[in-house]
Amino acid sequence: MLDLNVDYVIVGGGTAGCVLAERLSRNPGSDVALVEAGIDTPPNDTPADILDIFPSSQANPAYAWPALKADLNLPLPESAQDHVSVWPFRQGRVMGGGGTLMGMIALRGTPADYDEWRDQGCAGWGWQDVLPYFRRVERDVDFSGPMHGKEGRIPIRRVPETQWSAFLKAAMVALGEQGLHQIADMNDGTDCAFGGTPKTCTTTERVASAQGYLDAETRRRPNLRILARSQVEELLWEGSRVTGVRLAGMESGRILAGETILSAGAIHSPALLMRAGIGPGAELKKLGIDVRVDLRGVGENLQNHPLLSVATHLSPQARQPKSMREMAILWARYSSGLKGTPAADLAMNVMAAAGPTAPAHTVGAVGTSLYKPFSRGHVRLQPGSLAASPSITFNLLRDERDLTRMVIALQKVLTVLNHPAVRSARHEAFLPNPALVARFAGGTARSRFEGEIARMLFEVGSLRGLMLGKSRVDVDRLLQSESELRALLLKIVGVAGHVVGTCRMGNPADPMVVVDPLCRVKHTHSLRIIDGSIIPIIVAANTNLTVQMVAERAADLVLDAHAL
Repeated sequence: MLDLNVDYVIVGGGTAGCVLAERLSRNPGSDVALVEAGIDTPPNDTPADILDIFPSSQANPAYAWPALKADLNLPLPESAQDHVSVWPFRQGRVMGGGGTLMGMIALRGTPADYDEWRDQGCAGWGWQDVLPYFRRVERDVDFSGPMHGKEGRIPIRRVPETQWSAFLKAAMVALGEQGLHQIADMNDGTDCAFGGTPKTCTTTERVASAQGYLDAETRRRPNLRILARSQVEELLWEGSRVTGVRLAGMESGRILAGETILSAGAIHSPALLMRAGIGPGAELKKLGIDVRVDLRGVGENLQNHPLLSVATHLSPQARQPKSMREMAILWARYSSGLKGTPAADLAMNVMAAAGPTAPAHTVGAVGTSLYKPFSRGHVRLQPGSLAASPSITFNLLRDERDLTRMVIALQKVLTVLNHPAVRSARHEAFLPNPALVARFAGGTARSRFEGEIARMLFEVGSLRGLMLGKSRVDVDRLLQSESELRALLLKIVGVAGHVVGTCRMGNPADPMVVVDPLCRVKHTHSLRIIDGSIIPIIVAANTNLTVQMVAERAADLVLDAHAL
């Protein structure tokens, strides 16, 4: 049985947990334990699909929490109430967490995002406060100067415009004619523009937190203990002080710690708190849980980015070379213009290939996302079995402003696809089928053979039309009918893996705040949360880089407190 005594125990080896493990173990006088429920991915033994710069790891269920589902709870009309909006929801259960599964997008958001945090009670988290920590994360291979880091553990790169396909260049023309201007650097602080997508990878390999922060040299530190395939069963207490955790799995037993840090993400960090009796008191009592701290905000304020995409078969001359394992190359951030909504509230992603293998490499797509939603969901424990997966409800597009802006976003996607330059580079538009993409990208001889057969059939226009069937999208017709647009939107909208907000950071006097600006859980001692769950308001960006910044800044807060 495990019986460790350390200075810090970090619960969760995801995007934030890996950063914290490296930063806190730099001091040889501090002992650090990192606990991860999923597999480890050490150097020289990292699976090829994780390292792939095309995000093929997304298709591998071994890297995700099993049986995790989310209710989108869409605002469906009465005639569609039988529509199932419960999604199998992928959350990383592997070293590196969501950064090991996601598309490696390295957008920071806008300065206004972080000034909004500061103005909402997060003192010390404004743009000028967090910029040095973004720089600390990054090793930007394309840009230097005061806005960029050159020595960080995470490489940031963009695909050079000279390598962009004709489809991407046609989309640039369409975006320019919609009033957006092109910039070289999407992380220069500009809110609305388009340009090359910054990504956390080299030209050959993904670099998530697991690869960037837990390298071989870091892992050799005698004061860092990594415990994979081990899950925290409970927090240990002495009065109001958390003294450590109890584990089950490959390593079972207990870890006593001077400080316990939850980095389990916006789904599992609030679940751990609630199981420990920290959360909305009335709800916990109904579940038979003794209430230690009545914190109404635990599990509330759940935010994510709604998204959708429309695919299109590309003309041969408009495709990127088969040898390019690149997906996200061109990104745009723009404003909906809806009254009472923030700038840069919508995003567009033009993909030159839906996948690296046949027939996906013949398919492009235009995707869009609502970056600044008003709708809020929640995470709760399931009645009957407290060990079961948490219950997730997004309340997606329940705020009418969100639904209206997603209609605007879909109109923008279709307008880009309908631009003459883009039309000349493509054939039919259609709704993508992720299951087929995953099937043909399986890596087996059979999947490659089936994919090549599908590609040959897909190249024949009449056969392609038959294969697409009802998934075809009539772009012209939809642009003339807002009611049809809205109906299609509610059919195809989904969510990203950008879950944040369920243990909100802010002014401790606010009854819905869970952690103070030093990341300490209210009314407890020696317990912090450092992950995406503390983000009070979602940023106008994919969230991985923001979570790495949060962990870098919070590591300093922890170290400063212990230096006193």
